[in-house]
Amino acid sequence: MNSNQGGKSNKNHDKIIISQIQGHNIIDVEDIVRLTAEDNYTTLFLKDKNKIIASKTLKHFEEILPDDSFVRIHRSEIINILFLKEISHVDGGSVVMKDGTVIAISKGKLPYLVDKVKEHSSSKT
Repeated sequence: MNSNQGGKSNKNHDKIIISQIQGHNIIDVEDIVRLTAEDNYTTLFLKDKNKIIASKTLKHFEEILPDDSFVRIHRSEIINILFLKEISHVDGGSVVMKDGTVIAISKGKLPYLVDKVKEHSSSKT
């Protein structure tokens, strides 16, 4: 099992460890739908609808999650493009996730997201 244990790591791991008061949560990276920042905490939204709050910044997760499927679309949001359903260019841009969640995109991130989705799609064919 590849995992991040606090040091600088490559982004090729398939699990991450989230420290909690009661112990550690081991999460499959492919189960993370999106991450939302609030100050120095990050909420991870998982495909089974569970949420995990981590006392790490969004930047920490941006540094350890794989670039090919995780994209920062706003200063407080990272999404897993594997769970992306729709990209809208209306009203500055937003995404719709497969669970129906709508998230605004920062103006400068929209072209990057579109390129990332195209790149990911072409690498799978």
